[in-house]
Amino acid sequence: MPPHLRPLRIYVELIPHDHLAAPRLLRALRTLEGTLRAPDPAGHAWQGPLELVLKLILPRPGEDLPPSLLRLLHPERRPLLPAQRVWLWGQLADRSRVYLNLRTWPHVLDGWRCLLRLLRRHRLPLEGAFFDLEPDRSDLQLLSDALPLGAAALAAHARPHRAARQTADLQRAVLDLQRDLDAPLLAACAPITALPDPLVDPAAAFLGTPLCAHDGAPIWPALAVMNYTSFLLPLLGGPHQPLAWRATAHLGALLAARHHRWSARRGIQSSVICGTNCIGILGDEPSYPHAHAMTPLLHAAARAEPGPLEVFNLTGLLFGPHGFAPDRPVDLPRLHAWGAALGAALRTPPAA
Repeated sequence: MPPHLRPLRIYVELIPHDHLAAPRLLRALRTLEGTLRAPDPAGHAWQGPLELVLKLILPRPGEDLPPSLLRLLHPERRPLLPAQRVWLWGQLADRSRVYLNLRTWPHVLDGWRCLLRLLRRHRLPLEGAFFDLEPDRSDLQLLSDALPLGAAALAAHARPHRAARQTADLQRAVLDLQRDLDAPLLAACAPITALPDPLVDPAAAFLGTPLCAHDGAPIWPALAVMNYTSFLLPLLGGPHQPLAWRATAHLGALLAARHHRWSARRGIQSSVICGTNCIGILGDEPSYPHAHAMTPLLHAAARAEPGPLEVFNLTGLLFGPHGFAPDRPVDLPRLHAWGAALGAALRTPPAA
């Protein structure tokens, strides 16, 4: 697609729904969109869709959708959100099982079925469904021990819950859900797609986050890579070091390019999530402190990945790296700087 038409997706993790629908944040979002679409000195302007990926807690049987979400998605209020698409990002209420993997997927997909029933009951459309593929934390150390030994070691360390049958069950369940969604489906994965090709599927299976079935068929029609290079800033001199910004941008370009090539070979639509610009659910994630620090990564990712550009997350754009607080004002100079940086990156043509 032409670079000026590529989508921009912004993740919304820790801003409560009632605050997102409040007049001050709606005004801030309109200001952001205006800055994003402002033409450059040559008259070129970004014209693609602005999309939000909105986190919510998946309902249990017998529960209803929270009133704040109903108000936000109500047909009379939805047009107030300056976004051409709002993806829903469903997570379990159990903090120890919020991510989708082979341990949790039956519970996550059951929650999605409850969510779909409630959306239909309230006559609310689903514009897109997002799934966060991450392993149980206990599996990460096992991966770091086995990965240097190659694919054979990964396969040898695999556990019964990652067996071929359960991956096939997940594939069938995702296909069934996709038929029922009548909306696009997007998943996000760790940057394991940047590994040498023979290691990608074993690493994904080892983590319990399979990307393809055992016959090579993709499970997910669209896949975004979590390009969270900010996590390396403390190792490179800290978040305020320009050398660290450039170094992480080089790494981000490599991860994005390899993810795009791997996805293209598997027939999967690819995109890249640039992050992070503020603390998230863990509360202590290293982050880029301002737009200028993430600009090299944004441009590198846009050159490496011709598909959608994504940023984690909206909180950092509006409030800075320390996150959301109900009494914290929107930082308008920061917001304009982020809009200008993102708009310039979105207009960047991909490498040939």
